[in-house]
Amino acid sequence: MPVDRSPSPSWKHRGFRRLLRAGQHQLQGIRHGLAHDSAIRQVSVAVFIGCGLALVMPVSTVEKLLLILPLLLVALVEYLNSAIEAVVDRVSMESHPLSKVAKDYASVAVAIAVLMSLLSWSLVLGPVFLMAWRGGAGHRAHCRQSRPAPYFMERPRPGHTGRGDA
Repeated sequence: MPVDRSPSPSWKHRGFRRLLRAGQHQLQGIRHGLAHDSAIRQVSVAVFIGCGLALVMPVSTVEKLLLILPLLLVALVEYLNSAIEAVVDRVSMESHPLSKVAKDYASVAVAIAVLMSLLSWSLVLGPVFLMAWRGGAGHRAHCRQSRPAPYFMERPRPGHTGRGDA
């Protein structure tokens, strides 16, 4: 069978123009989700507040990332859930067992993403709140005190060369 080498259709953009069009579609999707979907609005507010809180928490940069990424995952899965619901409703508005299954599976995916986010926040911020509750000096001080320096970072004792000829 011969390969079709005709130019791509006019709606199919390439290069930088394609990226600009993709960005426009993404902004349209965000606007539509915020305007017409209450679940997306709720998740967006939670992500906005959660990211703000994560940035001011007294934790390392990596731990801040471990707080923010699961929140973004929840938003991503919620958008996918809404997309699946829209496609199912577009196909048919009448009740069908397979439509219910598709929507239920998408809902489960959102619940799993929320649980992952809660787990991450609990593991990262649990020690911070525990130390604050006990009146400690904070999470970073606790981590520094609880871990001894690696043996290769210790200074040799006076009069000891570290070569076994004490």
